[in-house]
Order: sequence, then C-alpha cells, then structure tokens
Amino acid sequence: MCEVVLDASLVWFKCEVEMTLDIVCVVIAIILTGFGYFTGALTQVTRLVALLLTFIAAPILARVYKEIIFADAWPGGATLEWGMLLLAGVSIYGGVSLLGFLLTRLLHTASEDMSETDKNAGAAIGFVKSVGVIYLVVSSLLLVQAPLERADPDDHLHLRDSVLLALVEHNPIVIDWSMPDVAHLLELLAVPREHLEKTLEEDPAGRKLLSDARFQRLMDDPEARKAAQDGDISELMEHPDVRKLLADRSTRERLRSAP
Repeated sequence: MCEVVLDASLVWFKCEVEMTLDIVCVVIAIILTGFGYFTGALTQVTRLVALLLTFIAAPILARVYKEIIFADAWPGGATLEWGMLLLAGVSIYGGVSLLGFLLTRLLHTASEDMSETDKNAGAAIGFVKSVGVIYLVVSSLLLVQAPLERADPDDHLHLRDSVLLALVEHNPIVIDWSMPDVAHLLELLAVPREHLEKTLEEDPAGRKLLSDARFQRLMDDPEARKAAQDGDISELMEHPDVRKLLADRSTRERLRSAP
C-alpha cells in the first residue's frame, strides 16, 4: 500500500510493502517461466521430468535416508520429516537436472540457435513446472507451519491469510503420498472415539493400534484430536505422543494398513 504525503514543496512517497507467501509464489512462477523462455523446450522437458521424479521418488528416498541416518532411533517431528523430504527432493531433482543439462549440451541446443517457437514452448513448459514447484514448496510448508507460526506470532510471513496454503491444505496430495502413516493418523483421530474404536476392532492392524497405550492417550488427548479435526498436520506431528508413536517402525506400518 502506498501513501502520498504532501508538505509545502516537498512530495514523497511512503510505501509499505507486505510480502506474503502468495506474492513470493507469483514471483517464482514469473522467474521459472522466464527461464523457460531463454533455455528452450528441451531443457524444460528434462526439468519437468526431474520434478515428476522428485514427486514420485522423494518419499521413498527420504525413508532410505531416515534408515541410514537414524536407523531405529528416529526422533520424529515435523521439522525432521521436512528436512528428510527436502534432502531427498534436492538429490533427485539436482541429479536429473544435471543429466538433462549434459544431454542438451550434447545436442547443441544453444540459446542463439533456438527458434521463437522453441522459446515459447520452453516458457509454457517452464510455467507448468513452476506450478508443480510452488505446490511442492507450499506442501512442504504445511509440515513446518506450526513451528513457523510459533516463531512468528505476529504473522509477518502472512501464512494465515495465504490463499495458496489454504488451497494445498484442503488438497494435501503430496503429504498423503509421502507420509501415508501420518495422514492416516490425522484421519483416525478426527473420528469420534466410539466410531473409531468400532472401526478399528474389525481389523487386525486396528486392534493392535487400540492395544497401544500411546495411541489410547492420543485418542483421549483434546489437543491432538483438535489438531486432527482442524486438519493441522504440522501441529499434530509436533505433539510429543505423536512423535513417540511415529518413532516406532511397526506402529507406522500398522497405521498404513489400518482401515
């Protein structure tokens, strides 16, 4: 918002700029579309493939990293989950993009030899890629939203009024795919206790969950149930009992297979 201030012969502008997540995402889209125009279609196709592979394979590689780094001592928590996914995503996207760069160099697709059609196609693919990148970035912010809001109580980052964050929160495809155990725990705790017990008792994995004292505590915990009912996956993952529950590999497997 800009305010014009007049004082005698002096004129100046006092500008107040509020950077929000949505504005940053628009800037990312513009930059990636511009890169697409100047690098051409072939380069952008390889990077779009890299992005798709990141979406598909990053959760798998993140689990491998967790096994290598933490073994059976996984402490849980939203920030560490986000860190493992970020490490896996950067590894895959960076590796595939590097291979794509070498491929385009071998095919001699220098920018001065590109036609206008190639540049326009590159810009279009770059825009499509930017949508995917923004979705992945905003999805990852959902995991650390609770710690960020605690660190920024006055909401200088404007996360609470972000249209994109609200949209991704209602369509958490990345989280459902990358962390099915956490996503299913969120669904289970949002169900009223009497209905939840009846559903779980009909399934072997569900009965094992019901016999777990940690899960029983979560069923009776108003904070955990409120986070689940609000769909706040970040707040739920920061709950100490949830971290203990997810630190157990066998419990995570039961959560994935429970009804």
